[in-house]
This record gives sequence, structure tokens and C-alpha cells, in this order.
Amino acid sequence: MRALVWSGPDRLELQERPQRPPGPKEALVRVKAAGISATDLQLMDGRLSIAKPPRVLGNEIAGVVEASPVKEWGGRRVIVDPVTGCGRCAYCKTDRKALCDKGTALGTTGGDGGYAEFVTVPVANLLPLPDSLSFEAGALAWPLDCAMGAFERAQPSATDTVLVFGSGPAGLLFVQLARLRECKLIMLVGGGKAKLAAGPALGATHVWSHENRFLQDLVLSYTSGDGPDLAIETSGADPAVSQAFSWVRKGGRVVLYGLSGSFAKSIPSDTIVTKDLSVVTGGGSPAHGAKALELASAGKVDLAALVTHRFPLEKASEAVAAARDGDVSVKVVLTP
Repeated sequence: MRALVWSGPDRLELQERPQRPPGPKEALVRVKAAGISATDLQLMDGRLSIAKPPRVLGNEIAGVVEASPVKEWGGRRVIVDPVTGCGRCAYCKTDRKALCDKGTALGTTGGDGGYAEFVTVPVANLLPLPDSLSFEAGALAWPLDCAMGAFERAQPSATDTVLVFGSGPAGLLFVQLARLRECKLIMLVGGGKAKLAAGPALGATHVWSHENRFLQDLVLSYTSGDGPDLAIETSGADPAVSQAFSWVRKGGRVVLYGLSGSFAKSIPSDTIVTKDLSVVTGGGSPAHGAKALELASAGKVDLAALVTHRFPLEKASEAVAAARDGDVSVKVVLTP
């Protein structure tokens, strides 16, 4: 099979690799769509060290089961949950396998991911993809699952004012979730013309560039000088993390979702204590895969709207360049 192999900084090489046949509880999935995630780009940049080359990246996967000893999965349209766990520990038994000490993730810390024609995965990690959703939309069901976990832990309500930092796919998913919860004000701060332009159509009531020098004044003016009830940081940028804690109202909530790849101290603990803030993440949240697919299938969250570019494996360099350019793209998908 053909596969894109990450072999070093910004190097993706198209290679011929043998297919790994599925074991007794596995499935061979023909990949139809694989999203280029922020994690993939950070790994290629060397900003994250959770995986080392050579490796087939890609943790956002949708496709068709080509073969499996588990007959009921044969030929089915599926999405792949990339996170694997031991299945026996307290985390796995409470549907929080991302925290399993023996857990891994396909395309990063575990086996090869979806930048290939085929990927072999445990059948326990498959979810049926509804016919109403395209494979491209299906590839974004896993990011929606992750965003939902963090969002629900923040206990949002219709009376909340919400500030989302980061206008990439994750930020735009949070915007849609806030719209679905009927939050009364949804402010989006980010960069990239295409990404910012997508905000209003997906539910943002106000959209601003992070370069706007009056940004803090704008946020405070729309929240009666108190700051938002809920600040959601998806970019991983240290300035945005600092602003989230600084601008959220006293007694408010902060969601930390983005990874920076930096181990520098960026959490203002004194601010958290003196403002009595609640802080949540999404990394160890219970899975919401079935609910994510239900929302997307019903049109309540528009995953397809995020996909702006599609590339075959042969055009990997163009795909990565587009994924890095927020002025032209929102979400880039590889279509093996």
C-alpha cells in the first residue's frame, strides 16, 4: 500500500509499505479521508515530542472496513477512534482510556495512522459512519468528540458569555457547540482570513483578529466590563492562555484545550486562586463519539463546512502548506 511516512522535520515521503493483516479483534480499514490535525503539524514542526519519526501520522480517520475476522464490520463505513487503552484499568472502565498508563494513540504515540491507503485498527475503536455524512465530515467526528468532552466539563449554559481563542477547526467546533447550547454571546479571537470568515456562519456573534490592539477593550465592553463567563483556549499560544485567565470574569471558567509544545510556565496560579476560577481540559474526558456523530448527522454541528481543501497523498507538500495557511484554509483533508 502507499503511505505518507513522516521521516523528519517537515518531511513526508510517499512510500510503499506492506499492509498489516487484521488480527482476531481488528479490522483493515481502507482510508477514505484523513484530516491534517494541529497535532500533526506540531509534530512535523518539532514543537511536540510525543512521537518520533519515522511514522505514518494521521489521527482523524474515516473509511470503509476492507477486511475483518469480526464479520459484522465487513464493508461498513466507519470512523476510527485513535485512542487505545488496556481495557482493564479504572480509566478504561470509566470510558477515560486517554488516561490509561498503557494507552496509545494511532498516528502519534501508538501504531501508524491514517496518512495511508489502509490502516489496521481494533474493532473496539470503530464507530459506524452514518450514510448522511461524507467521509470528509466523518474524519472530523473525532475532533468533535474531543471538543464535546471539554465543553461539557465546563458546564455551559444559555446565560453564558463565551470567548473562544483560536479560529482553527477546534475553535470553530467550540463555537458551534456554544451556539447549540444557545449561549447568549459567542466571541471568537484568532487569525487567518479564511478561518475568521467562517466564524459568523457557524455561530460566532463577534469575530476579531488576535492582532487587534483594542481586543481587551472590545471583550470587556461586550461583557459589561466583567469579562466572559467562559473562556476557551484552543490555540496553545502562551499569550492567549494568559489572556484567557486575565479576561475571564471572577468566578468564571477556563477551558484549556490547545497544546503549546512548550514547558515554560504559562499558568498564572495566583490569578486562578484570587479570581476563584474553575479550570478544565478535555484530554481525559469520557468519549462522546456516538453523540458527536448523532449531532453531525442531524445537522446540528456542521463538520463538512470546515473542510476547505482536499489533496491526494501524492500532493502531501501542497496539503501541508495549505493547512498552515489560515488565510486560505480552515481544514485540509487527505483523500487516499
